[in-house]
Amino acid sequence: MKFKRKYIDTDSLMSTILVFVTLVLLPLFLSFNFFMPLKNAFYDFAMTDINYAKLRSPEKELADTNIVLIDIGRMSNSKLADLLNILNQNKPRVIGIDKELRDDEDSASNKSLALALSNVNRLVLSNRLFYDKKTKNFDSISRSSEMFTKYGISGFTNQITIDDRSHETVRTFKIYTKVNVGAGSQPAPKGTGFAPKGTGFAPKGTGFAPKGTDTIPKESGTISKESGSVQRDSIVHPFPVEVVHLYDPEKVQYLYSRNNEEEIINFRGYFNKYFFIAGEQVLNYEFNSNLFSGKILLLSYFDPFNMSPLFAYKYYSPLDSNYTGKSFPDMYGIEIHANVISMIINENYFNIIPSWLAIVLAFILCYLMIISYKYIDDKYPTWYELLSLVIFVIISLLLLGANYYSYHLLMLDLNLNYALFAIILASPIYEAYTKSIKPLLQRMFKNKS
Repeated sequence: MKFKRKYIDTDSLMSTILVFVTLVLLPLFLSFNFFMPLKNAFYDFAMTDINYAKLRSPEKELADTNIVLIDIGRMSNSKLADLLNILNQNKPRVIGIDKELRDDEDSASNKSLALALSNVNRLVLSNRLFYDKKTKNFDSISRSSEMFTKYGISGFTNQITIDDRSHETVRTFKIYTKVNVGAGSQPAPKGTGFAPKGTGFAPKGTGFAPKGTDTIPKESGTISKESGSVQRDSIVHPFPVEVVHLYDPEKVQYLYSRNNEEEIINFRGYFNKYFFIAGEQVLNYEFNSNLFSGKILLLSYFDPFNMSPLFAYKYYSPLDSNYTGKSFPDMYGIEIHANVISMIINENYFNIIPSWLAIVLAFILCYLMIISYKYIDDKYPTWYELLSLVIFVIISLLLLGANYYSYHLLMLDLNLNYALFAIILASPIYEAYTKSIKPLLQRMFKNKS
């Protein structure tokens, strides 16, 4: 008991506990529809966004010359076939197409595109997973026509946003996820496997697949939303990971050796940090002869200079200078893919401290702040408002400095959201406890006795 009285202040401890109880209950209070915008902003806030939006100098980031972004707009199959034929002549390392390829055009156009795809040595196509809110699982996949998918491997593109959270800022990507389709699904036809013949994407026992899975699922199917031929409880990988695997398999092995299901994206920048060109320019041969040789080519809807951008293909990123109160998405999906690919190839990964440790550190910091508030309140009550504000500003600046230093110099995310919200609530909760809650409880127990 002497130890407690000497080293632990009961009022400060109770106030700190009340701060964290408030942090737990606040999201429940914000669940009402009236507060939904506030709840979305609360959940979507990350202190690390300030690093990108305000503290980092984009001009200091070097461009990644291994990646070329190509805008294919709404090209027909025949035009896309012509584009691919030109690109193939320039011997690219990998071609990734983030567009669902349909076989609903005339037969000649479809055959031309299929032939062009068959000539690509390393091809990655895109698919999209569909999330069932009731089962909380991905239960179906939308993908290109089978006449096109058999010439390459596929990766899901909605590692960017899962289920209904398109309003959120994209900060991380999933390395793999599970698709739990209906029990009636049939195996994939022979010869249309997930990995092209000879690529050896995930041979049994190599350790590429996540722990507990021996093989990578096979894929085939049509453009429609369906469970198709994907096997039950299949593990599938995102589009950027598939691209990097064909570019340099060892980079993906290293990614998996980190044993994370999700990684923080180390953003290099927008389209101007990569080579970019319009598909029409390629068709008109308006490019340098060695622009594509040995490179990763990413084809998608992408028009950075369009005054009326395609918002259906854009997302919120931490690079937006308006990191609070966002109105319009700022980054195309293909730009996010490029940033993920660049990070994996260059092995520029962030580490993050565990949530439990971040909460413990936030609790200790909050407790120390409240102790200082109580000391000032007891000794210098007339100066309490001013000095408590000074303490809050100093601690906030220290957190901001630690956030910047660790993120950019140590490549470490300190996970400071807990600490930030705790110190914001520390002063009002302390005042509420000591001035209202504690006296009320004392009167209640006094009346009972």
